[in-house]
Amino acid sequence: MRLQGPQYRRARHAAGVAATVLVLAIASGCARTTPTHKLRMVPVDTGPALSLSEVRLSPGADCVVGLTSGELVRGRLVRFDTDAVVLDLQTPGAEEHRVIDADITTIGRVIGRSKPRRAWIGALVGAVLSLPAALSMPGDAIVVGGLLGSLVGRATGDSRIEIVLRR
Repeated sequence: MRLQGPQYRRARHAAGVAATVLVLAIASGCARTTPTHKLRMVPVDTGPALSLSEVRLSPGADCVVGLTSGELVRGRLVRFDTDAVVLDLQTPGAEEHRVIDADITTIGRVIGRSKPRRAWIGALVGAVLSLPAALSMPGDAIVVGGLLGSLVGRATGDSRIEIVLRR
């Protein structure tokens, strides 16, 4: 069966939309095998604290601790001890990680949207963008567009770090 007239134009338009979404997905990095974590340091308006006792972070906050060796330790804050910061590294089977005060150069709070929220936003955008192709096949095009948008949304977006301690 050969497509003619409006059916041919709709099929060609749908193929063009699908190709565009696929190219955008690949270009945005969802086809990467290893994720790259881009973190930008942003200074706090009031200025970072100078000692561990002045740091105001609530337990459960995502944070990054810069060490004197140049390493970055990323995890969720459990508590501040008198001379250390205790982090949950969120890896299966790992215990709490304790970083002593003498090894800390910077502490930063991670600010940004979570991956599930970015995925939902991407799914919404993908579903809306696939509406022109959904005239002949309403459910299928919207579902495919939503899934591709979710993949693209999950793989994009940077986290920022607000510095709360600098020495």
